[in-house]
Amino acid sequence: MHASCQQLLRAFSWMTSGGLEQPYIRKLSVQLSILTVAPLQTLGDTLSTTVKATPCTIRSRIVSASLSRSVRDVIKRLLTQESMTMNQSVPLHPGSPYEAFADRGALVFPPPSGVETERFPGSVVQLPDGKIFAAFMAPGLQLELWRFTADGKPDQSYGNGGGLQMPDSGFFSVTDVAILAEGKVLVYGLGREQTTVRLMCVTSEGVLEPDFGDGGFAWAPVPIGMLTTARIALLPDGRVIGAGHGPYSSGASWLMRFTVDGEIDHSFGELGVVLLAPVGLRGPLVVLHSGHILATGVINGESALVAKYRLDGCLEPAFGSGGYVTFVPVDGRPAMLQALALQSDGKLVAVGGIGIEGAHTTDAVVLRLNSDGSFDNTFNGGQPLVAIELGIDSGDAKAVAIQTDGKIVVGGQTAGLEQGVLFRLERSGALDHSFGFPSFDGSPEYMGWTHTVDAGFFEQVSRLAFTSDGNLLVLGTTRLYVELPFERQYISKYLL
Repeated sequence: MHASCQQLLRAFSWMTSGGLEQPYIRKLSVQLSILTVAPLQTLGDTLSTTVKATPCTIRSRIVSASLSRSVRDVIKRLLTQESMTMNQSVPLHPGSPYEAFADRGALVFPPPSGVETERFPGSVVQLPDGKIFAAFMAPGLQLELWRFTADGKPDQSYGNGGGLQMPDSGFFSVTDVAILAEGKVLVYGLGREQTTVRLMCVTSEGVLEPDFGDGGFAWAPVPIGMLTTARIALLPDGRVIGAGHGPYSSGASWLMRFTVDGEIDHSFGELGVVLLAPVGLRGPLVVLHSGHILATGVINGESALVAKYRLDGCLEPAFGSGGYVTFVPVDGRPAMLQALALQSDGKLVAVGGIGIEGAHTTDAVVLRLNSDGSFDNTFNGGQPLVAIELGIDSGDAKAVAIQTDGKIVVGGQTAGLEQGVLFRLERSGALDHSFGFPSFDGSPEYMGWTHTVDAGFFEQVSRLAFTSDGNLLVLGTTRLYVELPFERQYISKYLL
């Protein structure tokens, strides 16, 4: 089979091996309906002399091949050559990246410093004026706040060239940010001693809000054994709900409520905390106008979960079965839901993964529920939709957003766990063939899915947001080096 590099990389999940002295791609894997034993070639460079097909998941086969040249010398050069060709022949369409955004389509932060062991990813939020606010930890446990323009450039009117350094913030890690009234920003994470939940409120210019907590800071003890903060959400009256969980993906979780002024709300649960065992929450919290809280995750370590809580932290018994909606795949693999979006008609779209987290045998899953927690029969026949069954290269889904026309945009990671992926569904759950990569067969339709722009190694999408011009912002994590596990955040923009 002969194909261009861009075509190969659209379909391929490439995995790496080797140490610092061997930065080479060892394998390429691809899901194809028709296999071949001919050499794979691209623009004159032979990528493989043999192709080995082995059985894989539901409707796919894995084709693996060796590559004898380094990542930078072959892949990046060929991507550049192919991009020039593609730009001449393929018009912009839904799923196309905005290459004018930031640096060639991707904003990566924190920037490289050479002190890789002390860099931590943080969180980001889009401000009402379209600008982008980011909070993350820098070397020496120093909190940094950055603001970027809508086109991904540092906002020179904010701090020092777009950033503020706060060495005495008391944070160990930052896991979420939220927008308050008047452009104020709430930063949420774990305290430096790792025994407290920590909140910080700053004005739109990065100045500590003196009326919040103690000079802009608030904190509360972390429940015993729960060592990780997760997400926050704002209630209709301005109070703040925070979530966290234990060190393991299937571990129990908690909810914590703060007052508008940053004090722990003792009227919530037991001294402001509700323990959720055996539930492990993952992903964002969605707050309804009624004050109910929707969350996704896993229960008993194996069943995917959507839960609905009342304002006081108790389960809503009218939702699903006693407040829970769960499902276990027919093949018996464990499942976890990791994100949730609310449609204008009150229906809920949840996404996640089936299989062991972090393995190469997971599959992204999407489901839709009615407002009472029953499965919606108008979406994929009332059954959870497994992405691979539609030919989508996605082994996990961690973000979802609903367009005004009802189309569903999902973000996650490829089956090989090395690239971010986006796909779009119609309201019925059918693949939207106006989105994503061009079809390989030359038809005018598109594949319905696409990879995110190259921002490093092992990218994965973690959040989605719509821009004021009706397009899509993607937030994810990436690594700058194959061998080192220290992550960065990246943002890219796509046409819808």
